[in-house]
Amino acid sequence: MGIIITTSYVAEVNGGISSSASLFEIVCWTGVVSGITFYISFVMVVVNCWWILSLTGLACSALMFGIFIWLLISINSSKSLGCIVEELNTSTILNVFYLIIFSMLFYCQVNVLASLYKRQREEKMIKYIGFSMCFLTQILWACSKFVPGSSLLLLWGHIQPIQQKNGNLAILPAFVYLFRISLSVIYASLVLVSLLSFQLLLAPIKLIILSLFTTAAVILPIITFILDLSNVAVNLITEIFNLVVYLLSVSLVWFWIKEWEKWQLHRQDYGVLGRREFGNGQFRFSSNNKKSIPNIENKNEISIPKDVYIHKCVRM
Repeated sequence: MGIIITTSYVAEVNGGISSSASLFEIVCWTGVVSGITFYISFVMVVVNCWWILSLTGLACSALMFGIFIWLLISINSSKSLGCIVEELNTSTILNVFYLIIFSMLFYCQVNVLASLYKRQREEKMIKYIGFSMCFLTQILWACSKFVPGSSLLLLWGHIQPIQQKNGNLAILPAFVYLFRISLSVIYASLVLVSLLSFQLLLAPIKLIILSLFTTAAVILPIITFILDLSNVAVNLITEIFNLVVYLLSVSLVWFWIKEWEKWQLHRQDYGVLGRREFGNGQFRFSSNNKKSIPNIENKNEISIPKDVYIHKCVRM
């Protein structure tokens, strides 16, 4: 049964220029996003992806399809666009799911960056700084959603600040928005610098094409933020778009790392040496091992039997 929707939504901010976005456009965008999320999650499960990333993808798919079905039910119940958008942006249950899934995505982002930079100092610095910034971002986002007076409420077609005692916190969503843009720029910059540092010209065409898709994926969050400012339909469901874009940027970078490592191992097996190479970054020593290594090296030859002679090789 087809549904014809002519309802329009007018967003006015302080009497500024008004823009219209149809409910049909929002439903279509949500359906497309749900399909993309399901496809990404299906591919991650099939290729035996990192279990945390696969679990995050499945959670994103479940949430997207839940929102899409809820939108269809709301349309059949003749709810107005203002009421639907208000429930999407102010639902406590939905915001809790957003908080959990975005936290998982940020965790995967930091670990993916640590996989790109395999030196121990770089890896530690990326994890310490990355987890700290992601934790701060999520705390600020949670405050902007759950603290009264710190968000803008969509009231039947008009964006109005909630009248509470904490009205000074109304600037917090804008600050969180800018902070997320900064994190997206940092993530894209680190990934692109890492991609440019590899010898991509010597790679097979399949890996080069995957590198181009990966480059586009890490730039997508920045493009989404720009579209959020220019398109009302995107602005009304900005968290939904951010969810699928973050998932795409993390999953494609993870796929690229695995394909690059496979190609490197294949090249080493069939190279001049005929064996695999091991760098300093592939040796992991705990603090106990580091303390025991000098003791082993300084051991005398008491434990060696007397009838065993040790000959030291001398270069002629």
